[in-house]
Amino acid sequence: RADSIIKEFKKKVSNIVFIGMSYSGKSTIGAEVAKALNKNFIDLDVELAKVGRDLNTLIKDQPVTVFRKYETEMAIKFSNHFNQTIATGGGTVLSEAAMNALARNAIIVFLDTPIELLKSRIDGSRPLIKTEGDLEQIYRDRINLYLRYAAIRISNKMTILEIVEKINEVISN
Repeated sequence: RADSIIKEFKKKVSNIVFIGMSYSGKSTIGAEVAKALNKNFIDLDVELAKVGRDLNTLIKDQPVTVFRKYETEMAIKFSNHFNQTIATGGGTVLSEAAMNALARNAIIVFLDTPIELLKSRIDGSRPLIKTEGDLEQIYRDRINLYLRYAAIRISNKMTILEIVEKINEVISN
């Protein structure tokens, strides 16, 4: 009986954090999973934009390292909250401090999207990915970090229901 109570409590309070490349669908899928699991949805890129610290704003006159510092601070801030689904920026995995903070109270889910599909989604909205070559280089630089931090690796070919079932399976064990 105590085990089932603990499992239910863990499901309710645990955060679910989506990591993956830009254009992988973290925000879209994260919002759907949040709705399905009755959790608050947080998009770190949106939260950074609300305070004028998004990459598109900062990159005009600041180095990317300044953005990464703010991104890490925002990730740590939200890691201290409960019952959330969080979509990270594609580069959040570059910060060990951010990832360690997020992992304390979360299931980390790597949304593994085939590189050809990522390439087809390039639309010029991401300042660090202007070309397929940029995307390929960033993918090579980050893939091992995504794999290292992920508790769950999911394909974006899965339905929202399948993703929710997989997350519940991991949380329940």
